[in-house]
Amino acid sequence: MNDIGSRITITPRIAIFSLHLTIFLVLFFGYEYFIVPKFGYEGYFFEPNNVNIFISLILMMILSLSTPIDSGKPSTLFLHITLILVLIPMLVLFCAENKPWAYTFQSVAAYLVIILLLPLIQAKYIKLPSFDYNILATVLLSFTVFYIAFIFAMGGWSYFNLDISKVYDFRTEAEENLGGIFGYISPLIGKVILPFSLLLSLITKRYFSVLLCILLSVIIFGLTAHKGPLFYPLFIVVIYFLLSNKNVIRNLSLVCIAVLAVSIVDILLSNIFDYYLFGWFGSLAMRRMFIVPGSINYMYYDFFSNNDFVFWSESKLTLGLLDYPYSIDTSHLIGLEYFGMYDAGANTGWLGSGYMHAGFISTLFYAFIISVVFSYIDKLATRVHDRRLVVAGIFLPIITLITSSDLPTAFLTHGLFMNLILIGFLKRLD
Repeated sequence: MNDIGSRITITPRIAIFSLHLTIFLVLFFGYEYFIVPKFGYEGYFFEPNNVNIFISLILMMILSLSTPIDSGKPSTLFLHITLILVLIPMLVLFCAENKPWAYTFQSVAAYLVIILLLPLIQAKYIKLPSFDYNILATVLLSFTVFYIAFIFAMGGWSYFNLDISKVYDFRTEAEENLGGIFGYISPLIGKVILPFSLLLSLITKRYFSVLLCILLSVIIFGLTAHKGPLFYPLFIVVIYFLLSNKNVIRNLSLVCIAVLAVSIVDILLSNIFDYYLFGWFGSLAMRRMFIVPGSINYMYYDFFSNNDFVFWSESKLTLGLLDYPYSIDTSHLIGLEYFGMYDAGANTGWLGSGYMHAGFISTLFYAFIISVVFSYIDKLATRVHDRRLVVAGIFLPIITLITSSDLPTAFLTHGLFMNLILIGFLKRLD
């Protein structure tokens, strides 16, 4: 009887590990035969190290089998996203480009620290007033309408553009017209407030509000020249409904394998046929979504292991008490150093940005903070009436934290803190 129980317990883990291994192998194959030949001019090369390949497979097995598979906790999904979008690609680069052992092991260790700390941290739930979904959606919509009205009052209509191919022609002028404060407000509206309002309106079947949210998303895109508001609302709605399936971890892995497979076919077609649409999806998905975040993490390690650490001197959290050692911000510093372009902003997630502050110590510090955040989100999910709302509502800031933002920036500018507050206002089970 015990043997049967053991097989039932082990089988899902082996299945998930098999999917993770497939992602690794497909990505390694795609990197060798499609990324390097097609995008080698960006600095990608293929110099595999057999020892590193063996070590990568061992590390991937440890990571995959250590990652929880309880789909009832939001942290499980966030950990698997970190593994699939950042760590597995880093392991591919580790063996394909013979990347440094030190940083690879440090990144793996930091991720495992989160997994080890999660069961030990008992985050306390901060009880906030509970609001009806209709009221909360209306309040958020009102904020959005006021924000748009203010942009119009500032003359923002002069830079209104709906041609997605021309966003960079309008973005600088639009940002300069609005002023610095909107650099903080705009991401909160586009990434947090409006998508959350859309989600609540859809759940409560307020279809006029749903249409209004979609219209406002298009208007914000036209006024700010940022593509995100055009896609964020749809993205979190899709995430919400995908969470209805109990096999969300398995389905996430299968979707990633499908995306990588389609990317390979797309890039192959671009090598055969001279048609501008071929290769676009492969570049966006395989290169930009999988390879770039891990590659930039290694760039941050390479630069800051040989130059001065930042010690959060670039952040307003230190109140200007620490001297920032460089003449430009870190993302453009790395962009200039490794891409040779001053205007190339090489943003990175918590692994890369964590290292730039104080090395491995600050990376471990970030791992501890993220453990607390994940634990708190798990606690919220047990107290809120609809768990899917918790995951979908906070998904965008978490993805940003994982792939392209420093931890303080994710909290303040990208809306992680505001998301936690909004979720605290949702209906509770108790």
